[in-house]
Amino acid sequence: MNFGYSLTGSASFVKRYKLGVSSTTAGVPFLVNAAGSAGCTLAAVEASADFIGVSTDVGTYSTTQGDAEGLISIVINPDAVYRIKMTGATAAGTVLVLTTNDVAETAGTVIDKTGATGVSDPDPNSPTMDEGTVFCVSGANAGQSRKVTSVGATAATVTVPFLNDILSGDEFIIVPWTPMDVAGNDIRLSSNLQEGRQNSAVGTGNPFRIIDLDWGFPDRTSVRDQSYVIAIIDDHILKDLT
Repeated sequence: MNFGYSLTGSASFVKRYKLGVSSTTAGVPFLVNAAGSAGCTLAAVEASADFIGVSTDVGTYSTTQGDAEGLISIVINPDAVYRIKMTGATAAGTVLVLTTNDVAETAGTVIDKTGATGVSDPDPNSPTMDEGTVFCVSGANAGQSRKVTSVGATAATVTVPFLNDILSGDEFIIVPWTPMDVAGNDIRLSSNLQEGRQNSAVGTGNPFRIIDLDWGFPDRTSVRDQSYVIAIIDDHILKDLT
């Protein structure tokens, strides 16, 4: 993840802090020092608290006399907005998973996945995508998105219809995020802490507030490999003070 902009229009403000753990990858979130620790620590993939911000370099933590002190550069703006690449699985860099509509639907409100429960395409209710967003990749509705308002084992439903009928074979991407939504927030991170996981339930993960979704469209390949969650840290130590 990388600094995109701040809500106040200011540049990124980067400070150097003592490390309590080594970090070999830039663009990962850090948390405040725990009691008894030597410095700041990496966030977990989910359920972290008291964020400092996101790193811009790497650093090595050592307790060996004679080694250089481990330091890390972190963007600490409490209103920083980050571009977080979407990944389709636990590992970063995994293309987003498609849902292919199986049954033609003339009202433009129901996406029926291909395959029975637990087979082929992801089940919309496991993990639940209720209150997430569905983006159309191919067909007459390509480029349109809608908020998911209910899910079942094989279908995701939207309240606002797509402009055109949903045909058999139309492809969609369903993600667990909706900008400025009471439920469709938070981001479960990839194993390297850099990307946001599509395959997580709505409302689970680390405390982020979703500002926008940036789809890599109209290129069909890019939309699966170059789409981003635009988000701000919800539990930042300089604004929450809890």
